[in-house]
Amino acid sequence: MKVLTHRFLAQITIEAYSAFAINSGKVGLQNDNMVAKDGNGLPYLPGTSIAGVLRHAIDKALENELFGTSGTGNSKAGESKDGFGSRLIISPGLLVGKEGKVVEGLLAIDFEDPFYSLFRALPLRDHVKINSSGSAEKGAKYDEELVFKGTRFVFEIELKGVKEDQNSWEQLLGLLETPDFRLGAGTRKGHGEFKIIHERSTQRVFDLSQTSDLTAYLSKTVSLNLPIPNGVKLNTGKGQSLKGWKKYELQLKAKDFFIFGAGFGDGDVDHITKREKIISWVNHCPKISDEEFILIPATSIKGALAHRVRFNFSKNIDDYIESPKDVYRPYATVDEEKILTELKTIASLENLELYTSDDVFTELESKIRDFDPFKSQSWISFENQLKDEAAVILKIGDQSEESNLAIKTLFGFANNHSQEEQKSSGKGNVIIQDVYLTYKKENDKVFNHVKIDRFTGGAIDGALFQEKAFYGKDQPIDLDIFVKKEALEDPKIKKAWEDTLEDLIQGGIPLGGMTTKGHGFFTGTKKEN
Repeated sequence: MKVLTHRFLAQITIEAYSAFAINSGKVGLQNDNMVAKDGNGLPYLPGTSIAGVLRHAIDKALENELFGTSGTGNSKAGESKDGFGSRLIISPGLLVGKEGKVVEGLLAIDFEDPFYSLFRALPLRDHVKINSSGSAEKGAKYDEELVFKGTRFVFEIELKGVKEDQNSWEQLLGLLETPDFRLGAGTRKGHGEFKIIHERSTQRVFDLSQTSDLTAYLSKTVSLNLPIPNGVKLNTGKGQSLKGWKKYELQLKAKDFFIFGAGFGDGDVDHITKREKIISWVNHCPKISDEEFILIPATSIKGALAHRVRFNFSKNIDDYIESPKDVYRPYATVDEEKILTELKTIASLENLELYTSDDVFTELESKIRDFDPFKSQSWISFENQLKDEAAVILKIGDQSEESNLAIKTLFGFANNHSQEEQKSSGKGNVIIQDVYLTYKKENDKVFNHVKIDRFTGGAIDGALFQEKAFYGKDQPIDLDIFVKKEALEDPKIKKAWEDTLEDLIQGGIPLGGMTTKGHGFFTGTKKEN
């Protein structure tokens, strides 16, 4: 049996560079998903979450070496098992409080304090699945609680091993600085990005065969507020962090106004831009932002890019509406003469033989107040056929392997099939970040809208509404997008993706809400790394 003479120990401070959510599985009164909180009612990072992300990121050989294996022996047959337990110990990540100290142990937290009161009212993000009609899918509207961008946590990671494990240890720590090291849910929606605060992170290797190291190791307490004795600055090999990834650096500038809706209004208007507070740090002590920041959610950017990728890829593989690939062709039949006769009867038109089909609809339009076209049974039957076949088209279209290949490769896909079909899901290979812009009240612009009654020419009662858009022309938007290189190996997928980015920087893809009113057009530049 190998004697584990060394202890590799690191105390790491990480900061959330985007909002994140490690869900507790609980439902709140005001939201559908609540974040995990410790005994003090403050957000924390479960050690299992950190371990799970690290284990998933490493190769199988290193995984077995560090996290252990169940073995392959059969004890009932008299064979000895060769499995062994994990050699890694990972502590939970605890919140760094307002004095720059870790909040550990059960304390009487003053939630009236401006800093701690933030964590009693965490930001919420709304999500909804849109169907082909542009409306919300039934049961697919939900929201989730998130932890603020800028929140800091401290955790420790320890490896029990031998001197030769140094390389494996450095490999493990290097994973903390890769683009896909993200914690919690929605990591492909811009959530869960963390960065190591190197000046507050240390490590040390203890050789327990040496008396001095053994004494130092035994004197180390579990408190995250006490540094590692004689620890050195953490070095994770940041230069290798982009290995396997391609980075696109975009700088966008709004042509004029945009609005990424909050889902509600304020005292002035019905719709406002989404805003969130963030936490900044001065001398390693937290400072709450005086103003909320304009939020451009990664989901809004991702959705727009995904739709355009699908279009560009379909163009690349000659998948046109005139000759769709792997898509069901509708066979709804309509008896035009029968429907026309019914409509003439419903409209009470005299001298039916004098009317052409165009004349009938012109006459129907003049009698629109009294006319109900759905009295025609033939028309109802035809509409039902169309609805049934549209559902089949959508279902088969979603399953079309060739036309959906680019979407599945770049953005992933969920397992929406029964267990018998044994269909797997796939994680997305595109990582897009949330963007925060400085909010300036003077850049707000209120737009008024009203729906006009086409018969009276007046405003329809209850149809007056406003939105408060943001003038963002003077604030450039720096957007980093990471794509796994293996996802771009197919030249047609790569072309569809890069054509899409070109469309975006040329102003061809509007972002945000109310784009049909002229909002949300951007132009910019692109660099590749």
